[in-house]
Amino acid sequence: FFVLADNPDIKAYEAIENLSKKGIINGKGNGIFDPNGAITRAEFIKILCVAKNIKADGKVSFKDVVSGAWYEEYIVSAYNSGLIKGVSEDIFGVNDKISRQDICTILFRTMDVEEDSEPKFKDNEEISEYAVDAVAFFAIHGVINGFSDGTFKPLESCTRAQAAKIIYQYLNM
Repeated sequence: FFVLADNPDIKAYEAIENLSKKGIINGKGNGIFDPNGAITRAEFIKILCVAKNIKADGKVSFKDVVSGAWYEEYIVSAYNSGLIKGVSEDIFGVNDKISRQDICTILFRTMDVEEDSEPKFKDNEEISEYAVDAVAFFAIHGVINGFSDGTFKPLESCTRAQAAKIIYQYLNM
């Protein structure tokens, strides 16, 4: 099982353990999960596709999605299911760190719900317009929470532990 190196997020341990046992997440190799390491856009999309069994055929025209790469099928599936967009028209951002608000936005697209409320964080003005409904929905339903200072830090890169905890809470809604 994983060694939760680098000052682990104990609150995420249950999520990491559960998702690992189900084959939804894996570590960085050598039994290390690296909970405080940033999660990339490609890594998060793989987790989501595996967790929700999202599969779709087709192609994508993103220049940075390499044919035959470990992430290709997941990005193709998520894109052709309407769950993701690129960071530009022709770049997905495979190795870019994913923000906390983008995780909420992508997860929100998997659901058939509408939300029209404002999140209750001290830094609401930093949440991009496209992510407000998603952040509000998941905050209201306890999938996400803010930091002890009352902020959400929407543009901050999501850690691997945070992503595991969010996916775990999302799957258990």
